[in-house]
Amino acid sequence: MNDNQVAYHEKQIYNNYLPIRVIFHKNNPKMFVAPHWHYGIEVLYVEKGSPGFCYISGNKFKLKENNLLIIGSSSIHRLELSITDNDKLLTLIIPPNWLFYIKQGQQLFFTFDSISVNLDVNNTEYTILKSKIKEMIKISCNKNIVWKQKLKLLSNSYFLASILIEIIMNSDKRQLKEKVSVPKDIEKILLYFNKNYNKPLKIFTIANNFNFSPEYFSRYFKNYVGISPKKFLLQLRLSKAALLLRNSDKSIDYIIESTGFSHKNFYVSFKKYYNMTPLEYRNFVDG
Repeated sequence: MNDNQVAYHEKQIYNNYLPIRVIFHKNNPKMFVAPHWHYGIEVLYVEKGSPGFCYISGNKFKLKENNLLIIGSSSIHRLELSITDNDKLLTLIIPPNWLFYIKQGQQLFFTFDSISVNLDVNNTEYTILKSKIKEMIKISCNKNIVWKQKLKLLSNSYFLASILIEIIMNSDKRQLKEKVSVPKDIEKILLYFNKNYNKPLKIFTIANNFNFSPEYFSRYFKNYVGISPKKFLLQLRLSKAALLLRNSDKSIDYIIESTGFSHKNFYVSFKKYYNMTPLEYRNFVDG
């Protein structure tokens, strides 16, 4: 996932020949994807290893080898990952228009609680599903994909989506709704954090800005997002700082200033969450 798009509605971009968005996660000693949502189905597939955890509406899911975690449309979720050479993690995002259901002329959405599927179960469809995903991974890793490979990706995408939708349809957690959405005030609060994380922010002031008492604001936010506003802001700032350390040669002083930290708080927080100093982290990902 694009680190520049965390903390609010994550807009998805699909290419012109593949209806499913495929995202490969590179080695990263520790990675936070702050709470976000999107209208498509997100699927996390662990081909190898145990790369971390996904938190969905306060529920914690361990990402395990040969497991699929299917995340529902508009479900606020976040990731805490530690990806090494022993881990292979893939994210697939199915477009929202594949979730429509027409009933008596009315367009409805399928919605569901998150579903964890163990692909090690002796099931012919699961065996085929794993082989299709592995084939997609192999083709997508090529820099120059020829037209026959594009057709194969397209075929596998539709097969994959059909199996996933069948899993959802057979789940007792599914529902039909006229509209799937995140509460507007939560949406506005997350967007506010994302736009202003680099400024001095006080939870008390933010609560007042949205006409909440600080106590109610913290409870309400945690109920939907799964973590407190204070922890959310810290993880958002850390994820932005880690992105700059990985993808730029900006000085650490510049990164501290541009992510809203004080010097002391930055070094202490970074060491606590990443188990290494900012410089060690930069050298690790560069190496």
